[in-house]
Amino acid sequence: MREKKKIYLLPALLPPFLCLFLALVAYFASIPISYFFSPLNRIDSIFDLAVTPDIFHTCRSILYLVVFGLWYSHICFPGWTRTFGAPVERKTAERVLRAKYMHPLPYLFLLPLGFCLRYMLTAFLYTLQNLFPGAMEKYSSAIREMTTADASVLYLISGIFLLPLAEEIIFRGVTLHFAKKALTALPAVIFSAFCYALYNLNLFESSFALIFGLILGFLKEKSGGILPPLLLHMTFSLAIYLQPKKIMGSTAGSVLVLVCAMLLSLALTFLSFRFYDGKRPFRSARQDTSASDSLKQP
Repeated sequence: MREKKKIYLLPALLPPFLCLFLALVAYFASIPISYFFSPLNRIDSIFDLAVTPDIFHTCRSILYLVVFGLWYSHICFPGWTRTFGAPVERKTAERVLRAKYMHPLPYLFLLPLGFCLRYMLTAFLYTLQNLFPGAMEKYSSAIREMTTADASVLYLISGIFLLPLAEEIIFRGVTLHFAKKALTALPAVIFSAFCYALYNLNLFESSFALIFGLILGFLKEKSGGILPPLLLHMTFSLAIYLQPKKIMGSTAGSVLVLVCAMLLSLALTFLSFRFYDGKRPFRSARQDTSASDSLKQP
C-alpha cells in the first residue's frame, strides 16, 4: 500500500486562502467594470462607486474557474478518460465504471435531493428566527441573504452555474485530491468538508457547509467523478429561488417543511449512495452481487 505523506496536507489546505486572495483580486477588478456599466449621473468618480454584487460574483467565479480549472486539469483529471494504451482488462473495467458514472438513475435522486437540502436549511433558519427573534438579530442579514431570491440574470448565472462548478473543482477536485494523498478516504472527505466550511467565513453558512461538504465529498468518492456532486450543488443553488416562503412564514409551517425535507433528504441520500455502492435500488440481492463483482479490478 502506498504510504500516505502528510506534506500533501499543505496544498490541500491552500485553496481556501487562495480563494480569499482571488476574491480580493476580483473585487478590485470589478470596480472599473461596475463604473463602466453604472449610470454616469449617479456617481462623480470611480472612488465613489460601490461594487455591483452580480459583477463581483461573476468576476470571482471566472477567476476561480481559470486558476483552479487549470490546476485540476493537470493533477485531478478523471483517470477513466485516459485509456489510450492501457491494457485490455483495464479498459474493460474503466468502461464499466464509466457506464456506472453516467447512469441516469442516481441523477433522478440527486435533483430532488438538492431541493430538499435547500428547503431544510431555509426552514431551519425560519424556525430559529420565529422561535428566537432576539437571539437571531445579530445574524439577520445572513439569514436574509440565504433566504431571499432577488437577483439579476448575471447573478443567477454566477450563483447557479459558475460558482458551484468552481467550488466543486476546488474542494471535491483539488483539495480532496491532495487530502487523499495524505489521509485515508474518510479523513480526506472530512478534511475537504472542513476546508469548504472555512472558505464560507460565516457562522450559518460554515456550519451547514460542513454538512453539505461531507455529502458532496462522499458522493464524489462513491461515484468516482465530479459530475454527481456538481449536479447536486447546482440544484441546491437553484432551489433558493423556488422556495415555499408562504408556508414557512409561521413556526408550524417551517417546522413541517423542516421535518419533511429532512426525511426526504435522508431517503434520497440513501438511495443515491446505495446505487454507487453497487446495490441499485429496486433490484434483487443476486443482481446487486453480480453488479458489484463486475466493477472489481481483474
